[in-house]
Amino acid sequence: ARSDTALIHLLRRKDDDVVAVANTHLYFASRATEIRAVQVSILLDALARLAPPDAPVLLAGDLNAFPDSTAIRHATDAGFRSAYDLANPKPTHHVAGFAATLDYILFRNFRLLRTLPLPDTPPGTPLPNADFPSDHFLLAADLDRVTLADDPPDRDILSDLGDGPG
Repeated sequence: ARSDTALIHLLRRKDDDVVAVANTHLYFASRATEIRAVQVSILLDALARLAPPDAPVLLAGDLNAFPDSTAIRHATDAGFRSAYDLANPKPTHHVAGFAATLDYILFRNFRLLRTLPLPDTPPGTPLPNADFPSDHFLLAADLDRVTLADDPPDRDILSDLGDGPG
């Protein structure tokens, strides 16, 4: 039997502020879009039960879901934003004959400061290879806590993690 995993960790700061961090790897079968949608719904329900409503929440992982899928729509409908552009996505996963956006950093109650840019890889480039040791590219984002007094977070994606905030 195959098991898919989600891990939720609640981090409590000295000032009792809570940050929820969830990481998951959803079911991979191409025809399992409904299963992934249910998996995301279960994960979102668990986050809603465990984290205070105004807590910053980070949800990341290999969701095996396209940006326009029901699974991703469930997350965005629950107030999550993607660190990477969902309207013009770049592939995060490459294998021979297939490239797609399947990996995500989703968040709410954070301000996005910058992301690690995805490499420009020619279509059809299979991974892993000598330059990339996985069939998925590394995703990274620098986020800042948003408090209720802050303005709504602005989308501010910089060219690389070495640059400072815009």
